[in-house]
Amino acid sequence: MVKTEIIRLIQEISQRVNDFPRQHRLIQNSAHWSRLVSAMDTIEDAEESIDYYLNNLRFDRNLWGSYILALYGFLQSLEIEQDATAALFAALESESQVRFNAHEHEALREIRDIRHDVVGHPTNRKRMLSGTEREFHFYYQLLRKNMSKDEIKYGELDENGKRKWRTVQIVLLCRHQASIIVNEMKKLVKGLDETEMKYKAKFKKIRLAAFLEDEMYPWIPQLMMATCDPAQDNERRQGIQVITRMKEKINSLEKPLSQRELSIEGFNEYRNEIFHACDKLLEMFSSENCEHVNPLDSQIYGFFIKSKYKEFQDWAAELDRYYSSPSIPTP
Repeated sequence: MVKTEIIRLIQEISQRVNDFPRQHRLIQNSAHWSRLVSAMDTIEDAEESIDYYLNNLRFDRNLWGSYILALYGFLQSLEIEQDATAALFAALESESQVRFNAHEHEALREIRDIRHDVVGHPTNRKRMLSGTEREFHFYYQLLRKNMSKDEIKYGELDENGKRKWRTVQIVLLCRHQASIIVNEMKKLVKGLDETEMKYKAKFKKIRLAAFLEDEMYPWIPQLMMATCDPAQDNERRQGIQVITRMKEKINSLEKPLSQRELSIEGFNEYRNEIFHACDKLLEMFSSENCEHVNPLDSQIYGFFIKSKYKEFQDWAAELDRYYSSPSIPTP
C-alpha cells in the first residue's frame, strides 16, 4: 500500500473507529457501519489508483488506448474519492460532529465538472447557465496533439457550434483535491478525539473495579472444606454469604456497563460461567447435601470461582484505565 497523507489519515481514523467502545456504538447501526467500512476501503483504493497514475503510469503515444483508459479511470477515481470521503463523514457524524460536502469546495466542484466533461457525458452534457432558465447542451472532445500524462486539453462545443478549449494540469488537480481532503480529515480526527474525551470524562470518576471489591473471596478455597463437614454450620453459612455477595457484586456491574453503551455479551458469558459454579457450590453448602459432597468437587468449584472473579476484577480495572487515559494513542 502506498503511503500518502490521505491513506495515513484513513489509518488514524480506522484506529479510532475500532477503538473500544466506539466500535460497539457504531456497529449498533448496521447501515452506518457498512457505509463506514465501504467508505474507508474505497478511499484507499481510489488513492492507490491516483498515486499509480501520477507516479508509475508510463505514457506511450503508440498505446493511445491504454492511456485513454488510464485517464478515464484516473478522473473517475478522483470523483469516487470525493464521494467516499462524503460517505465517511456521514457515517461518523454522530461520533465526530463534523460534516463534509464536496460541493461546498470550488476546487472539488471543478474536478467533478472536468470528470463529467471528459468521462461522464462528453457527447451530450446538459447544464444550466447563470442567468438562464433552461438547460443547454454541450459536446466535448479530447485534443490528442501535445497531450501528456500531466496535462490534457479538451474542446467544448455548445449547441450553437461555439467552441472553446480548456487546459487541465493533472498534478495541480490532484494537489488541490488532496489538500482539501487532508484538511477535512484532520478535522474529522480531531472531532473523533474530542467526542471520545468527553465520553471518557463522563465516566472517569466512576470506577468499575470498585463494584467488585470484596475482602472475603480469597478465603473461598478454605471455606470449601465446610461443604463436606456437617459440624461446620457456621463456616457453611459464611460460605453461602461469600458466594451470594459475589453474585450480587457481579450483577451490580450490568447497569454501569449499559450506561457506558458497552456490549454486555462478553459480560453475560463470563457471568453465566461463574454463576453456574456459584450455584453448584451453594448446593454443596446445603446441610442436606454436605455428607454426600466430594471435597475435590467443592475445591475445584472454589478455585474456579476465585480465578473467574479475579478475571472480572482485572477486566474492570482495564476498563477503568481506559476511561482514565488522557488520549487515544496514535499508531
